[in-house]
Amino acid sequence: MSSLGPIFDFVFTDHALIEMARRQITQEDVKNVLANPEQTEIVREGRAVYQAKREIGVPPGNYLLRVFVDIDCKPPSIVTVYRTSKIEKYWRQVMKVIYDRETDTLTIIFAETPVAESDEDKPGVILDYDDKGNLVSLEILDASRRVNVPSKIEYQVSPLAG
Repeated sequence: MSSLGPIFDFVFTDHALIEMARRQITQEDVKNVLANPEQTEIVREGRAVYQAKREIGVPPGNYLLRVFVDIDCKPPSIVTVYRTSKIEKYWRQVMKVIYDRETDTLTIIFAETPVAESDEDKPGVILDYDDKGNLVSLEILDASRRVNVPSKIEYQVSPLAG
């Protein structure tokens, strides 16, 4: 998922308003997602999807609200909006690296999955696992003693072979 900024000035297409009414999604729901997207993605040139997890509906349930926006016009226009309970189908897991200066801890989160069990593999290195035994995060205590500069990170992706 790419990182597009929030959108505050936009217009609803007639089509979007019809679908929103049919799907019982409010303009306020859409405004909230566009102002505070949890994830964004360019789906084709000039069109993006903004999405966020929300508790909405009657009865309330956890849904992913997806807003399709034509971003190549001014102001951007809302094409359509829908909610889905199939969050895992569209949600892109993003690895997070967090350094806490106060506690001198470095945490690497591989997946935003509930932790079922943890183990201190080596002194000061805590591994977290999900309910299937998959490693989901690791925490390094006293990070400044173990890593040269824990507050700086270099990210590299090796090229594909071939």
